[in-house]
Amino acid sequence: MSEEDAAMDTPKVLLVDDEPYMLDLLQEILDSEQVEVTATTSPLEALKLLGEQTFAVVMSDVRMPVMDGTQLLAKAQQVSPDTVRLILTGHADMNMAVQAINLDHVFRFLEKPWKNEDIRVAIRQAVSRYKLVTENRRLLTLTERQNDELKELNQGLEKKVAERTGELQEAKETAEIANRVKTEFLSNVGHELRTPMNIIMGMTDV
Repeated sequence: MSEEDAAMDTPKVLLVDDEPYMLDLLQEILDSEQVEVTATTSPLEALKLLGEQTFAVVMSDVRMPVMDGTQLLAKAQQVSPDTVRLILTGHADMNMAVQAINLDHVFRFLEKPWKNEDIRVAIRQAVSRYKLVTENRRLLTLTERQNDELKELNQGLEKKVAERTGELQEAKETAEIANRVKTEFLSNVGHELRTPMNIIMGMTDV
């Protein structure tokens, strides 16, 4: 695998927090992980990035101006359904985090102050979930495509069978007609032959 291919296979993680120093801390924590990290302080910029790039995970703080984390992640689900969503919350925002999990299908929340290893574990689990979801989707798409191909193949075979059956039926009917003509011909020939034979036999008797 080339370095370019390896880079393409590296999961992308999007971090969103209106406080730059928090983003710096999170990026430092994730330096040891096999992920490509992008950070932004703007929820609107985050939605734009989600629409332009493929992210395995997006992790957002709850309290932000313009748009809070739960609103951002709800919109993120519409923009990029497969991206796994995580939320960072303080104790005061716990109800919002629980609501995000119940209503917006956020994967999980992490409390502030956090433990560095908890962040790493959460990201690993989120990336694993993303890979599982996308692989299932790929297999489903592949299965549907193969089913469509099999359906087309079966339709083609059914058409050929119908055509061949028609040809055989036509050949059978032709053979039956030929047999009737042959039978009638032999019957007529036999009749014509029997008439002079009867005369000859009669004359012989005389």
